[in-house]
Amino acid sequence: MAKNMSTAGGCPSALIRFPTAEQCVCHLELVDGCLPARLARKATRLIVGSFGSHAEQVPQIEEAVGELVANAERYAPKPWRLRLYLDDRALWVGVGDGDPRTALPVEERLRCPAIPRWSEKHGRGLFLARTACRGECWVRSTSTGASVTGGKEILLRFARDSVSAPAV
Repeated sequence: MAKNMSTAGGCPSALIRFPTAEQCVCHLELVDGCLPARLARKATRLIVGSFGSHAEQVPQIEEAVGELVANAERYAPKPWRLRLYLDDRALWVGVGDGDPRTALPVEERLRCPAIPRWSEKHGRGLFLARTACRGECWVRSTSTGASVTGGKEILLRFARDSVSAPAV
């Protein structure tokens, strides 16, 4: 079971109903050589668009995914994953990697409301992702039991008011 780690969205993670595996509507394993950030952006655009999301919201979600996947590709070991979840209240975007050790620094950057200076080398991607989801973002561990090799998942939540369920 994944451990919830952050309070970035303003609520302690113990109070957040994080998405479950049953709510996962898309799971992509991203690999070297296939331009992971580009593939993740394209998949996000197609899948989120099929949910009836507002046209103006799709580019923000796509940009956030691209930034998070590019960070994972640049700074974290594989596996790199993109997961999209849908529940009765929100669309959740999860970008995971194989490095559980960076969960705390990522969490701290997600909580920081300051706009990074353009001269800074780090932090702009996380800032853009945090802005896209209006600060509703968290980090959770994907390590299980005694394993420390599981990794982490950054979750962005986009409230139901801007996301429609797929037509049945």
